[in-house]
Amino acid sequence: MAMKLVSLVLLVAAIGVGAYFYFTKKQSAHSLSPRELIVGTWKADSLIVSRVTDTMRKWSGGSRLTDDTSLKGFDFEFKNDGHIFQTSGRQIRDTSLYTFTDPMNILVWSTSDTVKTKFLVGITDSSHMTLRSSDGAVFYFRRAK
Repeated sequence: MAMKLVSLVLLVAAIGVGAYFYFTKKQSAHSLSPRELIVGTWKADSLIVSRVTDTMRKWSGGSRLTDDTSLKGFDFEFKNDGHIFQTSGRQIRDTSLYTFTDPMNILVWSTSDTVKTKFLVGITDSSHMTLRSSDGAVFYFRRAK
């Protein structure tokens, strides 16, 4: 009887320790702000639009997009200093700048153009991000490995 009680107490303790580590790890990933989580290299995963927008043309190098695969070959590297490097392979295709206007919104503009586009930043975890432009385009990214 005493052996069963000891085993039960150890089992409950192990479950408690496991739950503690699981929830503290999960909370620490969400405690980072979008300013911290956006930094790094992101692969364009998909794009959802109802029509071809100026934002889409700008981020695709001016080409007329017809589907969401046009950006699949591009990586977007967001730097701490506010630069975004759009690369294909190992070659930089475009450089943009960004700044946060509040904790969940950024303004993005090209280095050759001063027109700024507002994006709502959605980061569900450290490996997935969405940017929703004010003209309706939604860009889905996944963190590059």
